[in-house]
Amino acid sequence: MQFAVQQGPNGPVLMAAGEVTEGDAQRLRAAIERAPGIGEVWLDSPGGDAAEGPKLGRVIRSARLGTRVASGYACISSCTFAFLGGVVRRVEPGASYEVHTFFREKAPDYYYRDLNDTKVSAEERLRLFRERLHDQERDNAMLAGDLQLYTQQMGIARAFMTSVVFAQKSLVFLTDTEIRQLQASGMSNSEIAGMLQTTRCMGADEMRKYNVVNVAG
Repeated sequence: MQFAVQQGPNGPVLMAAGEVTEGDAQRLRAAIERAPGIGEVWLDSPGGDAAEGPKLGRVIRSARLGTRVASGYACISSCTFAFLGGVVRRVEPGASYEVHTFFREKAPDYYYRDLNDTKVSAEERLRLFRERLHDQERDNAMLAGDLQLYTQQMGIARAFMTSVVFAQKSLVFLTDTEIRQLQASGMSNSEIAGMLQTTRCMGADEMRKYNVVNVAG
């Protein structure tokens, strides 16, 4: 993410924009320390690193700052968890707050590498694929537990995770043939990975219901 101080309606704010990447929480802490007069962190991000979102949120909460998604901005994926760190949380009309089930994303090649190697038996290829799926499921279970604990610590309704986040479609497995066809059409692996997720934009009433926002936008 990129951090910059700009003027908000009630004074200076810190704008946090762009993809969430590992180490952003440390960079955010440094940016806050350089701007002691700010009252809010404004977010505009497509998301990114799933584990970094709560880290960003904890930095915001420790600084006792508010969070806002201003009109025309979007807070998606891991950004939504950073947003929950705000002491006062606003999503303005015309802004987007979009959630989905989280998983520690691995590139399609992680699952399918070596599976077309004719030197490897069909039984061994199946074993490798199942082993990789098991590793993914274990990682996702750990992440889900971490996110559930974080939202409770931030004062968000427990049902936010069970009824909203975990209820969203998260991962679709493509066959090796389907992936090759997509690659042949010119799509990159990152674009293919992006197809595997779906998000849902929460409405104002729903955000109030789960205490995602605690003041009107």
